[in-house]
Amino acid sequence: MTTIISKIYKFKILLLLCCLILFLTTGCFPVETTNIYNRKLTSVKSVSKPVYLSVPNTKKTTFYFILSYNSRDCLYRIHVHWRNPKSKELLFDGRNSTLKFLVDNKKLLKFYPEKHPRVTKYDLDSNGHEEEAVFVLNNKEFYLLAEAKNVDVELSGRYITIHAKFNVRNTKKAFQDFAKECN
Repeated sequence: MTTIISKIYKFKILLLLCCLILFLTTGCFPVETTNIYNRKLTSVKSVSKPVYLSVPNTKKTTFYFILSYNSRDCLYRIHVHWRNPKSKELLFDGRNSTLKFLVDNKKLLKFYPEKHPRVTKYDLDSNGHEEEAVFVLNNKEFYLLAEAKNVDVELSGRYITIHAKFNVRNTKKAFQDFAKECN
């Protein structure tokens, strides 16, 4: 009787471990958000963890998004963090940089930075750095990106243009989850 029970427990533990390994290897993680309330609890600012895109050539500079929503002005913001691992050149071209989304190969959304981009991190070992620019989207544009089947992204700066895609497992799911959580 005890051997049957121990076999059942071993089977359950093995099944649990298999499910855990499957969950960890698929990369389907929900986007984590941090909510910051004001003193009167009348408005909230939600900020996501980094959202990564699929970049075809990862040897060049890469970028990722941090999504944010402020209930006071009801606008979504995409904080684009662009890494330059090797040189000291600035990547963003001030307010002339653009972030373009081609939604389902039909609609083109083009955005300019809200403020002048800034350098957020330095890497003293490689003389590299990371820059941040903030792009503002309204509710309609953000939901269009969250519900789209195929989204191509183009980030153009001073001397470089990078193309990326939303991937189904991380980017698309992160936009959908963030839209649901902030609504």
